[in-house]
Amino acid sequence: MTVVAACGCPPGISQVNHLGTQPLITMKKFGFNKLVPQGVVEGMHRDGSVPEIRTLTDQERYIATLDKLIEEANEAKAAAPADRPGEIANMRMAQLMVERASGCLQGDIEAAERTQADEKGDYWPPVYIVSVTVEDNNPWIAHFEANPDRYPEITE
Repeated sequence: MTVVAACGCPPGISQVNHLGTQPLITMKKFGFNKLVPQGVVEGMHRDGSVPEIRTLTDQERYIATLDKLIEEANEAKAAAPADRPGEIANMRMAQLMVERASGCLQGDIEAAERTQADEKGDYWPPVYIVSVTVEDNNPWIAHFEANPDRYPEITE
């Protein structure tokens, strides 16, 4: 818990009733560790909160944008139908942040997208695979076994 003057003066400035009549107030500090829109920071400043901000390295920024995309996808997954447009909009903004932070050129991303679609097909209409049974010598077995959290072996 941090004690600050009611005027909002931060620690380091004399906090012993430095304005004569201002009472001291207590504040709680919470971890955040995520990217937020500028409006959130502005709102924090308006309501008297004191955000601790730092500049990320390029690699940290890229990872943080991916984390933000995952956060927004999880929120969209849990959203009520009426809230889905806003959550999907947040996902799109997060995806744009990922693209910008990746260092990849837009043309390279679009070319990779076309290549992926040519090689593997499109995601529309969606195809949902529940399980797959493969022969012992199938080359995909190594991938499945290396990722048991994504592809748990079913031994019925």
